[in-house]
Amino acid sequence: MPQASPDRPAVVRFGPFELDLRAGELSSGGVRTRLQGHSLEILNCLLERPGELVTRDDLRGRLWPDGTFVDFEHGVNTALARLREALGDDADSPHLIETVPRRGYRFIAPVTIVHALHARPAPEVIEEEPRQIQSPPNRRVAWAWTAVVAMAMVAAGALVALNVGGVRDRLTGRRPAVTAAPLIVAVMPFRSVAANPEYAYLADGATEALINGLSGMRDAGVMASASARKAAASGADTPEFATRLNADRVIEGTSFGDRALVRFEVRVCDRRGLVLWAGRAEGQPDEILAVQGDLVAKVSGALGRDLPLERRARVARIDPSAHAILVKGLVNAPPNDARRIAEVANQALALAPAYADAHLLAAHSLALSVYYGDPAVPPEAALRQAREHADRAAALSPGLGLVYRARATVRFVAGDPAGAEQDFERALALMPGSAETQKSWSWYLSHWGRYDECLAAAQLAERLDPMVPSTTSGWCLFKAGRYAESAAALETTSVGRGGRPIALLAAAYARAGRVAEAKAVRDQVRKMVPAGQSPPVDWWLQYVHLAEGDRAGAERVADLWWAKPDKSVMLWMFVAQMYCALDDADRVVESVTRGVEQSGPSDPIAGGPACLAQVLRAPGLLSERLRSDPRILALIRRLEAATPR
Repeated sequence: MPQASPDRPAVVRFGPFELDLRAGELSSGGVRTRLQGHSLEILNCLLERPGELVTRDDLRGRLWPDGTFVDFEHGVNTALARLREALGDDADSPHLIETVPRRGYRFIAPVTIVHALHARPAPEVIEEEPRQIQSPPNRRVAWAWTAVVAMAMVAAGALVALNVGGVRDRLTGRRPAVTAAPLIVAVMPFRSVAANPEYAYLADGATEALINGLSGMRDAGVMASASARKAAASGADTPEFATRLNADRVIEGTSFGDRALVRFEVRVCDRRGLVLWAGRAEGQPDEILAVQGDLVAKVSGALGRDLPLERRARVARIDPSAHAILVKGLVNAPPNDARRIAEVANQALALAPAYADAHLLAAHSLALSVYYGDPAVPPEAALRQAREHADRAAALSPGLGLVYRARATVRFVAGDPAGAEQDFERALALMPGSAETQKSWSWYLSHWGRYDECLAAAQLAERLDPMVPSTTSGWCLFKAGRYAESAAALETTSVGRGGRPIALLAAAYARAGRVAEAKAVRDQVRKMVPAGQSPPVDWWLQYVHLAEGDRAGAERVADLWWAKPDKSVMLWMFVAQMYCALDDADRVVESVTRGVEQSGPSDPIAGGPACLAQVLRAPGLLSERLRSDPRILALIRRLEAATPR
């Protein structure tokens, strides 16, 4: 067994593991494994030369120096197999030990010294600055043996939700993985260093690719793009950027591009701005997706987080002009303009029909346009196209979590809740650390009365997007009938983040008995949105009329929408909710019945009839009197009976 000496480390860290060289113990997540014999000796040999080739002859000389062992091939293969099993590594897709065919092996993960026999006390070691080691060309970067910091990983308790109920492990058929502590990562917007400003878009593309790609890491959360851009907008340096987002690690980098080459230089820093790792990825312009994938894999390895094999999307060469159209279009399009985003995606697809990212964006945007009742988007044709785009994206990139988020949205809007939930769970398994995926999951759960799950997902999403106004948790609490908590959440996550006054906050104030504040917000909202323009705004502001004793004013709002001709199914549902606020069971039943009778492929009920039945049980939307009204109960039974089993 190897013994630590004064000039060698006693404990080292790589990936999610720590190895005690004196005891031969490998530990991760509180689980200890004893390595023995040749497996331990091979690992020690590789760790002494991280990033370098260790030949099979080197191993022969290390393991059998006297030359007495005659079956070397079998011996080293058996020892390596046992070592890889202990590390959970895969020879075909390695994260730790790479096979160099017919030559030997290379340790490809970053390595740090945690404790050495000659080390000073921990407080002094923490102040030592890590040293950057340059990797050989076209090889993965690894850390050499050097005295680096003993870094304490910050445990963020909220991120337990990243594998809620073990759903990721059930879906992938894996045993629960042994992992390191949760990690919060923020990607600082990349800077373009291209001479031609035409290629500046590559910086935006790399930033989004890293945020989305790193969201697939286990036991980690990645700050959402919008918050990262806000945090960096005022020229913040790395420590300030990390502090604003409460991030443990910051990724920063540059992009270069011309007609022959795209290249990304990237650095992983701690929250003090010290560089822990640096590397690059490059290729031809039509290999941009593969180059971005390589960048994600290298950075996730440098962070010591396993990127699941199924998360690694298949990529193909694409017309670089299509990538430019998509990135530039998304940067310039308003974030909630679903129709515009779909148009940009279709422009990119005209040049690159096999572009999975464009297909999933088109699918997601078309489905949302139908859900929100965009009059310029015919529901039947839009949903047919959305399904085609989503299925094409899944065929092109079955390991891309955003594909399943998009298809889940399409299926939900089209009335297929079982398919939607399956796809949402798949998206969560592939992108547990994504704010956008958690937001979509919360939105879905809110329709089904699963308020505890909805709130957990909403709060996690808001923690990963801390600088952007959000109503996600506030809406969940409102539907649950927790009005005071809803108002408090909206004060923090919406108004407190610079958002303008919103009608939902006025409704929460009104329902919580804070009438003066409800009226003040209502008056501000009405300056921006007159009555008769927005169904949800008018519905929420009804509660203010009722709180101030103006039932006639609340009835006028509902009657205005009742009288509108050619209402869609979705609009009928909004009208029903307005009469729920008025406690008018007759109009609630009639509105829902008309909407259901009108529904079909050309105008579906989002989530199907069973979902609508759950809405009619929401304690925050219907009074106890309404929820126990025989007419409402009979309507719920009819809706549930109409749901396919």
